[in-house]
Amino acid sequence: MDTIAAAVRKVIAEVVAFDIASVMDDNTLVDDLELDSIELVELAQDLEEEFDIIIPDSAITAAMTVGQVVDVVKNLKGVTS
Repeated sequence: MDTIAAAVRKVIAEVVAFDIASVMDDNTLVDDLELDSIELVELAQDLEEEFDIIIPDSAITAAMTVGQVVDVVKNLKGVTS
């Protein structure tokens, strides 16, 4: 697993108070991990701080799965998969 993906999963696990091992790429943020709108904002802020990036509101609300959040962060960091 790459370091960006691992760090994104760690941030998500902290926001939802889940064990990091249970946060998988295909987990949906709302249905599987049960993030509400406030937690989505918190997630975006935590990712911005962790990776020194600015995440547009549209990017975080468009991301439906953990894997898509990883892709958003990678794209903003200029990392190709």
